[in-house]
Amino acid sequence: MWRVYYVTLRLMSPPMRYVFRVLNKITQQQRSKVMLLDAEGKILLVQNALGDRKWTLPGGGIEKGESAVEAALREVREELGIVLDAGQCRQIGVVHVVAGGYDAPIVYCRLLPSQKTQIRPRRVEICATEWYNMSQLPPKTQPLVSEAYALLSPDTSIATIV
Repeated sequence: MWRVYYVTLRLMSPPMRYVFRVLNKITQQQRSKVMLLDAEGKILLVQNALGDRKWTLPGGGIEKGESAVEAALREVREELGIVLDAGQCRQIGVVHVVAGGYDAPIVYCRLLPSQKTQIRPRRVEICATEWYNMSQLPPKTQPLVSEAYALLSPDTSIATIV
């Protein structure tokens, strides 16, 4: 059944990307993207069920009254089933999301080893998740992934975030 669902979404993706782009311009809803790193420095990438099927960072809309970090915490909980503490995350900058035609704050979150095993993607939104080394990203990766990673300052130790 999921295969039929994903094939249907793949067929609908080109017109839906256009619709989302127009809606983003009309509503001007801000969206955040979340860079999840594990203790080994690997980054979690997702393939959205609807969209261009390129590997990207999880994320979503910032609701009224929410900060980018609060939205990131909510989106990670809703899409991946991981409950993070606000102390594990911080906003590090903004990147342009070419696929959606909007600028998004990037929120960096460091996962604890026990949280890494708790990932349960919401299959309606996320069709695949995978951990990657930044030096070995898959060919179909949205440019925002490298841009977001570049926002980490060289003197930022991954261990200092937690």
